[in-house]
Amino acid sequence: MPDCIDRLYYDIVNILVTCAKNFVPVRRKCFYKFWWDEELDTLKEAALESDKLWKAVGKPRSGPLFNNRQRACLLYRQRIREGKRSEDLIYMNELNDALIKKNGPAFWKCWKSKFEHSNKCLEVDGCVDADIVANKFVEYFATCYSCYNISQSETLRNEYTTMREKYCGFPCCDVSFDVELVSKIIFDLK
Repeated sequence: MPDCIDRLYYDIVNILVTCAKNFVPVRRKCFYKFWWDEELDTLKEAALESDKLWKAVGKPRSGPLFNNRQRACLLYRQRIREGKRSEDLIYMNELNDALIKKNGPAFWKCWKSKFEHSNKCLEVDGCVDADIVANKFVEYFATCYSCYNISQSETLRNEYTTMREKYCGFPCCDVSFDVELVSKIIFDLK
């Protein structure tokens, strides 16, 4: 019976994961710039066109084509800076609101979304090999949780063994379930 439930659980999880991969769009962090608008599209296009024209005539360092290119690029860069500033202002306002409302989870979610760093620990005690690092973790935690008092450890083990002797376990009975029951249980999950 437990094997059947486990198999059903893994099948459901695999179905959900497959559906998510096929239908939920995944983008990297900061992929969408909410402050990007049609004006920025127009400014970008103008900057690219003026740059192409400037390159086509030999990249002069003065004259109307050079001035037009500089002006278009400057406007485009200024508008991008304004958008980024507005993004920072919105994050600061969200952080401030979360602090005022004393909403810890919302505060930390906003904080991590803005200030999360991608640098992760790549070595442990000077080792970068995954197997060696794993063995170092095993050694560390084995020493952390080893007993200091052998007699106390034996006493606790004997006490557990005597309690375990009287344990009869969950009563085995023929439990049946159907699609409706599974559907109800899945629907009730948070």
